[in-house]
Parts: sequence; C-alpha cells; structure tokens
Amino acid sequence: LGLAWRGLGIAEVVRNDLDGAEQSYLRARLELEPVGDRLLLARVTDGLGYIATTRGRMADALLLYEQAAEMGAAAGLNETELGSRLNIAQSHHYLLHHRVALEQLRALLPRLDAVDYPALHRFGAIAYAYALIETGAFGEAKAELARLEASPHADAATDAVIDVRLDEAAIDLALGDAASAIR
Repeated sequence: LGLAWRGLGIAEVVRNDLDGAEQSYLRARLELEPVGDRLLLARVTDGLGYIATTRGRMADALLLYEQAAEMGAAAGLNETELGSRLNIAQSHHYLLHHRVALEQLRALLPRLDAVDYPALHRFGAIAYAYALIETGAFGEAKAELARLEASPHADAATDAVIDVRLDEAAIDLALGDAASAIR
C-alpha cells in the first residue's frame, strides 16, 4: 500500500498537483513506517523534500533531504543516500549558500563517481559547475564541463540526462559561450 501511495504521489508530481502529491507521500510514509521498508521510506522522504523545494520551502526541504540521506546511509543504500546528499547541496545553492554547496559537492563527488549511476554522476557534475560559477571559479567550471563532455556516458538517452543537458546549456550561457549553449 505504501508503494502504491508513493506511485500515486509520483504521478501527481508529474501532473504538477503538489497538494495531492504531498498527501500521497505522507500516506505512503504512514503505511511504510510500521513495515520498516527503509529504502522506500528514504525515497518517500526525499520526495517530500522535492515537493518542499518546488514550493520554495527550503528549510523544510533541507530537513527532509537530511533525514532521507541518514536513512539511506543507515541502510547501506548508497545511491539513495548520495542522491539526497546531492539534493542537500543543491538546497544550499538555492539558499545562496554557494560556498557551503561547493564544499559539500567537493566532498560528495568522489563518492558519486564510485557508484555505477551515470545520471547521478552528471547531476553531481552539473551542480558542481553551478557552484563553481556562483563562487567565481569560471575556469574550473569550464574544465568541469569539458570533463563531463568527455565522459563515456555523455550521450546517454534518459530524461535525467536531457534535463542535465539543458542545465549545461545554461552554464555555457552564464560563461558567455552562446555557441556551445546552442549546440
């Protein structure tokens, strides 16, 4: 039942029904807590963090992402933990705590690179490039984008990577490289 509520919550997020999604995720959490499914509880908590982020409630989002990361770490769920830790760093970015985000990303990137999850690698690299730009390290940001382009998964055909490619174009524009952004 918890899995079904989570699935409904995901569908509601896709339809941009954040009220419905939040209620579905909360119901999923209520169903999953007594069962103790740590993986789904961590993912549901991270989903609640995403909803809070989308609504601009960054303090709530940070708390939820931290809970999800701790749940993932306690259960040995590397990808779930790392995804939530990446969301924590991005939350600091949204709060204009760019140096905090940069420090967290520098510590996180080696752990991201150690898992076989190309989309997570790309999200981490993009978040890192944004943090570099926001702290004035434009040369390092360009080098990070070049490293990303040279990766063997540069053209992986997933929705996540398409979103990342749009972020890459925005970074290229921020760096004044309109030709790369258009490409």
